Amino acid sequence: MNPQNLYRNLSLNHKILIPLVLAAMVFSAMVGIWNYNTFNLNLKNQILARSQNIAHSVGFATQIVHHSYELQRMVYALAGESDVDLIIVVSGNPLKVIACNKNHYVGMLVKDLPCSNVVPSLTKIFSQTDETIATLESEKDVFNYFLSFYLPDRPGFSDVETRRAAAVVQLDVAPIERLLINQGISTTIFITVFFTAFVFLGYFLLQYCIILPIEAIQQKLRDRREGDPQAWAPVRSNDEIGILAVTLNAMVRAQEESEDLFGKLSDLAPVLLWMSDKNNRIFYFSKKWLQFTGKTLHQELGSGWLNDLHSDAVKKYREVFEKASLEKRAFTLEHRLRRYDGEYRWMLTQAIPRFFSDNSFEGYIGCAVDITERKESEKKLQQYADDLAEARDHAVKLANSKSDFLATMSHEIRTPMNALLGFLYLLQDTPLDKEQQSYLASISSSANLLLELINQILDFSKIEAGRLTLEEIPFNLHQCIREIADLFHPILAKKSIDFPVEIGSSVSEMVIGDAMRLRQVLINLIGNAIKFTSCGFVKLALNAEAVNSDAVQLIFSVQDTGIGIDEADQKRIFEPFTQADSSTTRKFGGTGLGLAISSTLIRMMGGELSLVSNKNEGSTFSFSIEAKIPQTGEPSKGFIQTMDKSRFTSLKNKQIVCAEDNEDNRIVLEKILQRYGISLISMENGRLLLEYLKDHTPDLILMDIQMPELDGYNTTQRIRKGEVGAENKNIPIIAFTAYATPDDRRKSLDAGVNSFITKPINPRELLTEIEKFLKKRTLS
Repeated sequence: MNPQNLYRNLSLNHKILIPLVLAAMVFSAMVGIWNYNTFNLNLKNQILARSQNIAHSVGFATQIVHHSYELQRMVYALAGESDVDLIIVVSGNPLKVIACNKNHYVGMLVKDLPCSNVVPSLTKIFSQTDETIATLESEKDVFNYFLSFYLPDRPGFSDVETRRAAAVVQLDVAPIERLLINQGISTTIFITVFFTAFVFLGYFLLQYCIILPIEAIQQKLRDRREGDPQAWAPVRSNDEIGILAVTLNAMVRAQEESEDLFGKLSDLAPVLLWMSDKNNRIFYFSKKWLQFTGKTLHQELGSGWLNDLHSDAVKKYREVFEKASLEKRAFTLEHRLRRYDGEYRWMLTQAIPRFFSDNSFEGYIGCAVDITERKESEKKLQQYADDLAEARDHAVKLANSKSDFLATMSHEIRTPMNALLGFLYLLQDTPLDKEQQSYLASISSSANLLLELINQILDFSKIEAGRLTLEEIPFNLHQCIREIADLFHPILAKKSIDFPVEIGSSVSEMVIGDAMRLRQVLINLIGNAIKFTSCGFVKLALNAEAVNSDAVQLIFSVQDTGIGIDEADQKRIFEPFTQADSSTTRKFGGTGLGLAISSTLIRMMGGELSLVSNKNEGSTFSFSIEAKIPQTGEPSKGFIQTMDKSRFTSLKNKQIVCAEDNEDNRIVLEKILQRYGISLISMENGRLLLEYLKDHTPDLILMDIQMPELDGYNTTQRIRKGEVGAENKNIPIIAFTAYATPDDRRKSLDAGVNSFITKPINPRELLTEIEKFLKKRTLS
């Protein structure tokens, strides 16, 4: 049927109804389509606004919370709405979840998330360099909103390696879309009104519950920062916003208490405190600092404090400060700082770097301590040390001068003594009557006494100069004691006193030590005892106690029944140039050096000289020393030996040249050597000796050290250089001199001599040395 004809056949009611219905249907369809499109557009805008609010709330929460668990609570709160399906906060490298309403996602790497529609977008966002990115993406049934931001430097996010972060908000709109399809056009208006009301209500709730409380908190904190002590974050509820306000109040209170405590401590501390920022700008000075400089905080801030430094310290302070800041290390510096009264005081500044929780440099905290008194004490101590050093050098110079003077005097005396003793030695072998022999004995005794005094003076000078050394050689102790006793028999024969010598059975015959110095000590003690004893006895006793298998303790004592010593004088007698009584020197003689030298020698041997004495009852001197027992080796020769002319027959017809400036000494040497068949040619100095050696080659040379024109040192050196012929270059040279120090011996040996003997010359020692070197030359 033709529709047109059919319409013509309908009633008016239907014709009106049908078009109205059709129009209504078309209108309704058009309205539905328009409303549907409008609804979808509004829905998308609403979802975008909703997502933005939630995402920005998450971002804001990261700026105010201090720990990741607080952020997690905020996320839980924001995800409480039914249309919120997922909220994720990610950061790090590689990206990982730091907060999520789905607890099992927290800590997962983004690439491992089961949300395939989220991972690519997050990866893309972090690959871009923009600081902030916000975008909305829609898929079937869901919308994803992405927002990037930066996390603050807070201890609660210390596990995050980078500050870049992003939040993802996912909303589920499937229920709304299903409702739209089911209700159709008839529910469009209702849905629109409902949606508008819902939006209005949501906005109202958002404003009332979140935005307005947060703005109030911000305003109070701003007022607090501007100095209002009554401004606190308002707590209007017990929800997350209320908890946030309580937490912020607690944090502000703790920070203010900490700052107050630091301020009180800095005010109480006896040091000047300061703090700087990472750019080396000092922003804090303690109250003590301001009191010290007499300036205000405003005057000191910036570079004003540099004006307080002494001009000499500014450059050095800047260099040390800046260098330490570059290396982020502590530094210490001494400098001068001007006090309020204008006086510059010495300060010790020490500073250590401050670091944030992420180990980033925050600046320095330092203190300055007044060390002016210490610096003045150091200056005084240095001056005192300089004075002491000068006094020491002066004392050493005086001691050396004294020692050199004594050594020179000893040389000047020994030179004529050599001739005197030499002639006495020669005179003993000439025919003499009894009266002449008596005179000769007296002269010989006086000469030996004079030589002993010279030796004591020289020994004392060596001790004062620290040049006296001890030998360590094996010797026969028993023979040494017997020889010492034999020395005093001629003296004892003139006195009615006994001289017993007791050697204990435990005393080893052979020991190791300095026999000459031990003999010197015992001779001095026994000689003093005999000198001050007119009747009774003088006893020498020696005992020993074993120390171990290799050493013994030797115990010596010299007892007499002489005049004794008062207790008040017993300590003084060990001092140099001192005797118990001034009359002692006049009556008995002596220098007062013997006991001082003996006491020093005993101390060098490891012992101590002691005295027990009573006036007019006698005295006992005793000491003990440790001595080693030799395991192998031969003992040294005895001290008192007679000359055996038959021993030196090998020296007969030998030709010896002598260089000696003293004529008497040349005569003595010539007479002594002639007795053994030795031909001696003498000359006055080294120059004449060199002239002689150019045409002659003797068997040996005797060389005096101190001679005019050319001394023995230079003469020997020129001989060793071959100036007088190659055949004389290695000729034996024995040096003899009145200088008897170890330095003289070393200097002579360094010059090239073969041996060294001292004046006065012992004939046996001289002949022994000559025989030794001539035998070596014969064998070579």
